[in-house]
Amino acid sequence: MFLEEKLDLLKRELPPEHLVVRYTDYKAVMNKIEARFLRKDKQYSFCGWQERFVASQVYTIEGNIFEHLNTVLVADQKYWWVYAEDELPNSRHRLFDATGYGGERLSYLFYNSPIFIIHKKYEWMFMIDRKTKSVGIINLKS
Repeated sequence: MFLEEKLDLLKRELPPEHLVVRYTDYKAVMNKIEARFLRKDKQYSFCGWQERFVASQVYTIEGNIFEHLNTVLVADQKYWWVYAEDELPNSRHRLFDATGYGGERLSYLFYNSPIFIIHKKYEWMFMIDRKTKSVGIINLKS
């Protein structure tokens, strides 16, 4: 089954309170995220985020990543979630508007991708490397 088909199935399973796929706002939101949180790279927009992300704080997660996120994220609040389509660093990045539960369900479709979670008012951004279970944070609020 292709990725688009899997996303369509997931959209049917989850109500809009947990997951919305953003097509019309994609460019505006991605531009804001890149401008606020990532090193500039005019050659590669909307991709290569793992290499362009410079964390102000880094820590390692013990145990399950999503159990940890449940303690960090506000339940039923939506965040921007970004996943890379492939393992390749310059593959297309996809934007979703989801709660912690919706983001976790998406993670099973993008199992090789790092997880990027961005506050909807662009106050902070997490990057989670699932292979090393490390979390990088950029917090613009502090």
